[in-house]
Amino acid sequence: MIAVYEILNKVNKKRYIGSSKEVKKRFKVHLKSLLSNNHYNSHLQHAWNKYGEQSFEFNIIKTCSEDKLLALEKHYIDTLNVLDRKNGYNVAPNPGKGASGIRWSQKSKDKLSKTLIENYASGKRSKSIFFHTLEAKKLISKASKGHIPVNRKKIWCHQTGIEYCSLHGAAKMLKISVSGVCDVLTKRIKSCKGYSFEYANESNKDIRPKVLTVPQIICIETDIIYDTQTAAAKSVNGKSGDLGRAIKKGRKFKGFTFRKVK
Repeated sequence: MIAVYEILNKVNKKRYIGSSKEVKKRFKVHLKSLLSNNHYNSHLQHAWNKYGEQSFEFNIIKTCSEDKLLALEKHYIDTLNVLDRKNGYNVAPNPGKGASGIRWSQKSKDKLSKTLIENYASGKRSKSIFFHTLEAKKLISKASKGHIPVNRKKIWCHQTGIEYCSLHGAAKMLKISVSGVCDVLTKRIKSCKGYSFEYANESNKDIRPKVLTVPQIICIETDIIYDTQTAAAKSVNGKSGDLGRAIKKGRKFKGFTFRKVK
């Protein structure tokens, strides 16, 4: 049943207004949350805990079509003025948009600010916020100095004998997946499509050749050499991928002829 409903406090006549495409199921969800003391609406939960289950009733206010549901819910929220704590338990003024439009009172803002400051000073962890102590921050900073991200470390392929600037570069040149290269480097698998890798380090320094760099690109008409394919493409307001395909097929790109420098 598609309808707008209310959860009415029979003692003080305050109510919560909601809507659902399946009202009976929605009632069960509300009831389960309230009974387990973890309802998302803390104002309604506090009232439930104070007055007890017997003081509340679930009622259907009006049925309607699905396309008019949210508009009708908004109508009753405004008409019954349930955003006012003296009249109801609703906190969100815009049905279907979650917490959008909620206005925090200055008292609530001050309370939240005080809590965050205290947590920051003590390094305490809340349900959704974690603050590092100054000592912890210094340790993290010290440990991170000089650290090179895994995806930027140079790697060496045993089969080709070539050192690649990164695992992404190796995957592209050998036409294999990046995840496959990662799995080999982390010892999950021995090889990927016949290739095995290891990070370039001091232990294999003597048997590794020079780093394989990205080939430079030259524009035949202007005789300008670009360090990367991306730079060459940008010089004529084009995309790197399109330029790569043009070079591979020997076609002009944006009116110019580009070639890889051998």
